[in-house]
Amino acid sequence: MELSECNLDEVISFVERAIYLIDFKNAKEDVVRHNFTSYLSRIFHPKPPFWVTQHISGGESLAKFEKDGVERRGFIDNLVGLTVIEYEKDLRVTEIFNEGFDQVKKYCAAKINEGEPKDLVIGILSDSVRWYAYRVSKVNLDKKRIGADDVTLEKIDEIEVQPTKVSAKNLIIFLQTYLGRVGARPLNANSLAEDFGFESPFSQDYVKNITSLVQTAVNSNEEYAKVIAKLWSRVVSLTQSEDQFDIQTYSDELYMVTLGKLLCANIIGQKALLNSSEELISILTGTYFERKGFTNFVEYDYFGWLTNTPYIDGLVEIAKDIQENLRVYDFEHDFKEDLFGEMFAQLSYRTQRILLGQEWTPHWLAEKMVNKLVESLEDRELPQFVDMCCGSGVMIVETVKQSKKRIEELFPTVEIEDKIRKLSNSITGFDIDPLAVILSKISWIIAAKEWISLAEGLKVTIPVYHADSLFAVTPLNKIDDDSDFYEIELADNSIVFPEFILNPENTALFDAIIDKGYKIALNDEKLTMEYATNMSKSIVKREAERLSLSIETEQADKVINFLTSFIEVVNRLHIEGKNGIWSYILKNSYRPGLLSGQFNGLISNPPWLALSKLGNNPYKEVLKSKARNFKINPPGPAFPHIEMATIFLVHGVKKYLTNNAIVACIVPDSVLNGMNHEPFRREGYNHTENPVDLHLSEIWKISKQTFKNEAIVLIGKKGGSSNWELEGDFSKLPAKIVGSNSMEDIILYNNKLGDRTAWDVNKIINTDVVQHAADFQQGADIMPRTFYCFDVTPIRKDLSKVKSITLDSEKSYIISDAGTEKGFRIEECYLENDVIFDVYTSKLVTPYDISNPIKSVLPIRKSIQNTYELIPYDEVTIRNDDLKYVIDKIVERKPGYEGNWERLNERNKLVRQSRLPNNGFYIFVGTSGSYVCGAYESADELDTNKMIVDQTLNWVHVNSEEEALYLTGLLNSDSINSAISIFQPRGQQGARHIHSLPYQVTPKYHPENPLHQEVVSMTRKLLDEYRHYKNRNPEFSNYLHPRNSTLQKRRTTAREHIKALTSYSEYEFVCSKIYNLS
Repeated sequence: MELSECNLDEVISFVERAIYLIDFKNAKEDVVRHNFTSYLSRIFHPKPPFWVTQHISGGESLAKFEKDGVERRGFIDNLVGLTVIEYEKDLRVTEIFNEGFDQVKKYCAAKINEGEPKDLVIGILSDSVRWYAYRVSKVNLDKKRIGADDVTLEKIDEIEVQPTKVSAKNLIIFLQTYLGRVGARPLNANSLAEDFGFESPFSQDYVKNITSLVQTAVNSNEEYAKVIAKLWSRVVSLTQSEDQFDIQTYSDELYMVTLGKLLCANIIGQKALLNSSEELISILTGTYFERKGFTNFVEYDYFGWLTNTPYIDGLVEIAKDIQENLRVYDFEHDFKEDLFGEMFAQLSYRTQRILLGQEWTPHWLAEKMVNKLVESLEDRELPQFVDMCCGSGVMIVETVKQSKKRIEELFPTVEIEDKIRKLSNSITGFDIDPLAVILSKISWIIAAKEWISLAEGLKVTIPVYHADSLFAVTPLNKIDDDSDFYEIELADNSIVFPEFILNPENTALFDAIIDKGYKIALNDEKLTMEYATNMSKSIVKREAERLSLSIETEQADKVINFLTSFIEVVNRLHIEGKNGIWSYILKNSYRPGLLSGQFNGLISNPPWLALSKLGNNPYKEVLKSKARNFKINPPGPAFPHIEMATIFLVHGVKKYLTNNAIVACIVPDSVLNGMNHEPFRREGYNHTENPVDLHLSEIWKISKQTFKNEAIVLIGKKGGSSNWELEGDFSKLPAKIVGSNSMEDIILYNNKLGDRTAWDVNKIINTDVVQHAADFQQGADIMPRTFYCFDVTPIRKDLSKVKSITLDSEKSYIISDAGTEKGFRIEECYLENDVIFDVYTSKLVTPYDISNPIKSVLPIRKSIQNTYELIPYDEVTIRNDDLKYVIDKIVERKPGYEGNWERLNERNKLVRQSRLPNNGFYIFVGTSGSYVCGAYESADELDTNKMIVDQTLNWVHVNSEEEALYLTGLLNSDSINSAISIFQPRGQQGARHIHSLPYQVTPKYHPENPLHQEVVSMTRKLLDEYRHYKNRNPEFSNYLHPRNSTLQKRRTTAREHIKALTSYSEYEFVCSKIYNLS
């Protein structure tokens, strides 16, 4: 920002205020600092430079340093790049100055301890009127961690400001010199996301301008935009129609691509580049990188048309602004991690794109995974790994880093060119997202640039490709595994592509015919079919001879026919202005077919996504088919939850790996015990017609908070045998708990309950027998709550006043989970009581207690057969109440009167409640949460003619109170949670999905069984004590009501009070014996 653009009047105003605070108010340090900070955005208005935002947001940064031989921690007042700032209240006081100076030394030491170069670290000491700048002139590096005494500072500048324009200008110059330094901000994933990420205020202008550019291009070239939209949507947004063009997401990606190109050019140059239009054009079009030897870094991809006239000029102007702000970074030093991971994750959350179903992998985990695979290689073997879903390239970075080290160890004397060729084979990446591809290429260049810079003139092909590694879909077609050819679409034209050419031995032929055919097609005049045929024959013959390939006549004819059609179609599209992208797509999308069986290791973090999230599209059907073929498709109700991650893993092992290849793959923690992963745990993939031959050797449980959901790493091998061993009745597998700075050995045991297994650190259960505690059933789907649950006030025996529950009502807990229909409302009206029912939901249940039911309006009646049925709409219209009004309001929001009934009665769960016995006892048990929770009630206390149980509860009717006590006692014990926990998938909030597990481990009640009678007796004793406790503590009893707190807090509080009761220990011991836990 130029000096002339700064507001000097605001500087003067700031100085006057600062002097007043220090001289007349004896203001504290934080007041002085906040005063300065509050003026910054006004001084540098309207477009403050990066360092201003960093100063405002960089308060209280953690610093680590040594003092008296012990690691200490403190907080830097402000941190801008590598400039540490210590504010004091009045530096004219010697003691305060000396204390502040010592703090500056500590914080400079802290930055050096973090590995930052001492020559780039600047220390600032200020009270906001007096400013001192220091450089680190000397450091004692004999210690592992240094402190203030190990740092010598040299003053390089000082200024004392006055409320004058001259002094104001001097302050601006001082601040820009030391806080706005070029090349002083460390470049890493965090700083890049902070400065240029989608949550940064700076990126908003860039994205806005790029979106405007894209919109202009789409409007001015509609036909080509349609071609791009169709191709791009096929691979980026599988839940969206190919006819829709998500311009915002496309623009977001173009912004990241543009930023990535600029960043990569600066990194290659090891400095902030000039901001000339000529240089920026060469960077954006890719010629800059071609001159540097990277033949495929920038390809004519989905964004290529925007780097041509007339759009390139607008893109260059945006790039100039981005490049200007990139100048703050230090490009000279090595980068140890994937730079784009955090931004890539932000984009995933921002767009909610399905195929970004994976999260950013931290570099420490990638490093450990790569290290594990490299250690497993044979003595003289080099990595030749594949990452099926490379994302922003963290696995690529770590593999290249460790491969460089291994190549140096095994081949120290070979020429640098040979080392680079070996390095190029160390890892190949695929990703279906075109943005991920270019980010991964950047990651590869960053990791390899030290060697690349030594091999002047060497041409390098970066081994990262835009392709679906499952080889299930390309932008041009859907793959049919059963065909010997592919029918591909170029715009509205179909071409038959022979399948046999997609073999590893034909890779060079494939690339050559596409390249040469494409060059011929780029003719501004229409080519004749005869010419295209003759050129195709010549190309195929010449390239087959050059590559010493023996091709049968029939096969050669198929290749010639394909190439002829390709040349003819591309030529026509070129003339129509629809060309540019076809070579890029063909050479990338079909690359997986050319690399089958080529790799000695697989390392990846594939998307964690159930296929049910994919919507209705062909890709989903292909994945289902693959799951069936690999025999990892879930059984029964778990079928919709086929997990993409395991499909990617099994397919990757099958397609890409050689025998004895090694595997490290991140998958969701639910693989350990989820019902949807049961066939995977049973190695269904090894029991097919063509076994995959994947065998696990180890599992890593990744420390919590690493990912949004818990994760594990599967370590294994293609071929050989698994590491499962017997220990008594249980099979076991070596495992580890892995954190950023820790690795703890554990054992995972294969627990078994009937047809269900779970891998857990505990040996809990190993039985083929599934218990059947009672005939528990799930309640009906009384959702959304706002449609059916209301504030109901009886007016007389047969009539009630009904109105919507408001969010400020004490009944608001009833509608808090209404989801998208939270805003639904009806006006006050009157209904006859025949359609008003008592609904019981999970929110009403705490251990041993159930609150009064929720009044609900349901348009149902008893049929002649005495079962619930929908009141015909014709009858609704002639009623003497307002039911028609309520129904019409619901149908207005969710069309289909009968369809709404079908949702209420899904799987007949409402009709099954038609004839409830009016004697005996009812047990209600929650279906979700981490812990089982239940209560029972006598039928005498319930209006069974009006009672409806909601889907959030399982329910059962029993005849005797003894059975109710037995089941409720067991279902509220800690023992049952221990018995089922290993079968519950876990999230960051703990175990979840109780479903039917409690009833499968709990024996049916037998009154003649002495142990069952003990449970009844101890539960009765505990319940009596609990009732007395609640009577003595009405405040606690009142707290249990749903209006007073969340369900989780109420249940947790109730458990804590119950566990403090005198009889609890004996009760729990008896329950533990039922589950053989004692």
